[in-house]
Amino acid sequence: MPLNSRLFKGDPALEACLVQDAAHILPGAMGEHVGKIQAALDFLDHARIDRAEVMTKKYGRSTANAVLVYKQKRRIINFSYQTQADDIVGKMTIAALDREMFVLESRSQRRPQCGDPVGASGAGVRSVVPVSLSLRDSAPVAAPAPTPKFPANLSVLWHVTAEAVKRGANRHLAYIPTAVGLVEASGMDAVVTVPSDPLPSNDVVDPRFKTDTFRVRKVSENRAPGQSGVLRVIVCPFDSGSDAFGVTDGGVLDGQTFKFFILINVNKLRADKCTLLHEMIHAATGLGEEDHDPDPDSVFSVGSNRFVLKPTHAEALSKSFFATKK
Repeated sequence: MPLNSRLFKGDPALEACLVQDAAHILPGAMGEHVGKIQAALDFLDHARIDRAEVMTKKYGRSTANAVLVYKQKRRIINFSYQTQADDIVGKMTIAALDREMFVLESRSQRRPQCGDPVGASGAGVRSVVPVSLSLRDSAPVAAPAPTPKFPANLSVLWHVTAEAVKRGANRHLAYIPTAVGLVEASGMDAVVTVPSDPLPSNDVVDPRFKTDTFRVRKVSENRAPGQSGVLRVIVCPFDSGSDAFGVTDGGVLDGQTFKFFILINVNKLRADKCTLLHEMIHAATGLGEEDHDPDPDSVFSVGSNRFVLKPTHAEALSKSFFATKK
């Protein structure tokens, strides 16, 4: 039976790996098929693979270690001749990776999207944003700190499109101190880097279509490639018919794979300033809109006055692909 995930299917080397012992993928291999394995490990396990190996698509030491850890977690062992997992991608491993990627890709089609019922809009003015912005000192007083705490550093890259700048994107910076303050109360530090130059895009995004969201994401990638341990947030205009304040997307489109990323609608400003953190939880968990918290005070709800970051969501943020331990 052939591979089913969009990431893997049709790749000759990976299809061969599924059915031929001689086509096992070993440390030292290089090529597009290795890059796809690295992408899958990144998506499924948030694997820490050396940037040099990712850029060259080489099955080096860190890739081999990521494969080993993946197999150990799932006890992928051929007991006919093994007693423990190894760092080779063979039939069982590629089949397991393919199954999990197929589920993830199917889930990402149900894109987490939030059409919150309240908000305000209005014109803004263009201004220059500092190259790097750490807003910890300017964070508002957060809700009482939950226990336990989850010490971690969260890395966010905040991009703004040229069209968003024209429409007043700087007012959406108000989302940042709210997010910083609430995660700080849970033991985390969030550092948001805000480049001064806007992305060269005048696109209006219809968030219902991955072709639209991925097009803007690719512009961000061209400006700042790589950065696998960073959550990208892109402020851009949504189609005038959209009620969404933000959208979290990710997965595979046209053979290109991206981790979860966030788009913020420049046309709408959420009064409680929690849209960024709400979408960060989507990106950390992969949960969809049907999974929103019924508690209206929770940041992960669609209530009109959210102010509580619950421990379960804080823990998910601390273990996300954009988190590192303190």
